Amino acid sequence: MINSERDKIFDRAVPLDENKQYCNPDITVSQKTKDEAFALMETLLHLAANGDLDAMDLKIIEALNCSPMPSMREVAKQLNISEGTVRYKITHIKALIPKRLYPKTRK
Repeated sequence: MINSERDKIFDRAVPLDENKQYCNPDITVSQKTKDEAFALMETLLHLAANGDLDAMDLKIIEALNCSPMPSMREVAKQLNISEGTVRYKITHIKALIPKRLYPKTRK
């Protein structure tokens, strides 16, 4: 459960409005990117259903989804765990995901 009193991520999050269109005409997302995001979501759901992800893994994923770029420190503070634990858990989650689903990072 999110503790909104000490949660900087939650403060920056915008509640989802099912009736609002979130499309920005200046931003386009390719179908390939949409397909990759959907495949990643399906993989995470599959891992959760199989018990490969524990409760803390799911809380970290939830915290990361509340904001586009939360810091590891913010996630750790929100969940009342160490920053090292967050890094370890994210490494564990990434290891479970096939490499073809990793988002490409800039160098």
